[in-house]
Amino acid sequence: MKGIKKYEYRKRFCDEETKAYLYLSGKSRQVIGVMELGKPIRLDLTKNNYLDYPETLKRVEEYILNKSLYAFDVTMPPHNLFFLFKS
Repeated sequence: MKGIKKYEYRKRFCDEETKAYLYLSGKSRQVIGVMELGKPIRLDLTKNNYLDYPETLKRVEEYILNKSLYAFDVTMPPHNLFFLFKS
């Protein structure tokens, strides 16, 4: 919610730009924000981009091993829905 997220990792995805609604599970069960996502990126095709960044490369490889092959550019950082509706 602070606007620092660069990628969103998902197992299910659309093949187009979309919005994602952020929610709290557990007792709250409420939608708390929204963000816009770009088209999906295949992580296995981008690994060479991270060779100079071992920490990032390690995270990307972990996502691929867990069968999360796609990431999304966050084109609009998460925004608090309460603030949006209040405006």
